[in-house]
Amino acid sequence: MTSGEATIVPITLTIGGRTGLTLWAPPWEDEDGEEWQGFLGDGAKILLYPNARELADFVASGEENDLSDHPAWGRVMKLPPDDLRPTTDDVYNLDEFS
Repeated sequence: MTSGEATIVPITLTIGGRTGLTLWAPPWEDEDGEEWQGFLGDGAKILLYPNARELADFVASGEENDLSDHPAWGRVMKLPPDDLRPTTDDVYNLDEFS
């Protein structure tokens, strides 16, 4: 993917016995051709929120996070809570793999 196609997707994630809403960036390439992907996190852990309103509040806060440098981050910061609500297809349980 080129940075023009880079997206960030709201998902429901279960990890470490916790379930919540977060954001996932599918693989994209930066301007140097390096491939990246990632979750909304604080450098040490994935951030999970109980509902779309709290996720939207965090995103709109502008607080530095693991997706702050993503090409689509500026657009995501402007999304209302309803647009940060995952679809039923975007539900992932990483605990199933441990």
